[in-house]
Amino acid sequence: MLTTLSTISKAFLDICLLRKGPQDLPKSTELLVLCLFMYTLIDVLLTVQTRPLFDALMVSFLDVGFLLLVTFLILKQHKHLERWHQTMTALFGTGVILGIFIFPLVFGGFQNQYEAWLQQIIVLLFLIMVIWNVAVLAHIVRHAISTSTGIGIMIAILYVWMSSLLVTMLFPEIGAK
Repeated sequence: MLTTLSTISKAFLDICLLRKGPQDLPKSTELLVLCLFMYTLIDVLLTVQTRPLFDALMVSFLDVGFLLLVTFLILKQHKHLERWHQTMTALFGTGVILGIFIFPLVFGGFQNQYEAWLQQIIVLLFLIMVIWNVAVLAHIVRHAISTSTGIGIMIAILYVWMSSLLVTMLFPEIGAK
């Protein structure tokens, strides 16, 4: 059991490091559900840093639903629906790993006890994590629809922008903070 978990964790890390693609993950409903649960949990923990629990849950459910919908539509448009399972598993699994790295930055970023220079470093590290997240999304999309890196990057940037816009429109107080 532990070796399986270690192998899966390494596969997600390799995807985050752009060494492997979603096709390298097993097509497993159990793994997909586990990654979905963990992704949602991390998403709520990140959002609850700035919002009440109910709002954090709603934002997380919106995030998950939008990711599911956009991925389905992209794969359907490119006639690769058979890749949906592994693509979603990769998106959720890498989201968990990136979320774990982002968590201390989000938590630290909202602590006003740090010096200005340290706050600036936290903001810079957070920006690096956002760029890394876009790169990982682009990498997964590129493999999922068998396209170029440039198209993958464009789709990833468009997705992040649309997702942020959707959250800001439906939860304006979150976007304002």
